[in-house]
Amino acid sequence: MDISIDTHAPTCAPGSCTAGAIGSKQVKVKDWHDAVQRFEGKIELWNELTKRHAIPHIGFVQPFKFCPDCGRSVDHEALAPSRSIRVLVDALLLVADSPAVLGCLGAEERLAWDRAVSEARCWEERESSDG
Repeated sequence: MDISIDTHAPTCAPGSCTAGAIGSKQVKVKDWHDAVQRFEGKIELWNELTKRHAIPHIGFVQPFKFCPDCGRSVDHEALAPSRSIRVLVDALLLVADSPAVLGCLGAEERLAWDRAVSEARCWEERESSDG
């Protein structure tokens, strides 16, 4: 029995592997994180609307283990986690010293807020020194 390996198998350009499907739409690796967040927002709206009305379900998130186009493994853990952290850190630091925010916090909340801001600044420093 002769087993041959196709060395001319198609390969996807960086970021263009298919990471999974959301509903009936296939989503590329580069768009996966944002598409999942948008879908979660739609699910929240759907959950709210179906409390009073019967509305067909909008689908599910189905991550693929391998790209169906080229066969590469898809690592969902590595699909932009730092990007989402980056968004949170930027938002937190934007209002970190805002009098409007600080004026609303009690003593315990202020301690937690200061701790979160400190961790965000440390994360930002690590990210800027790494890359």
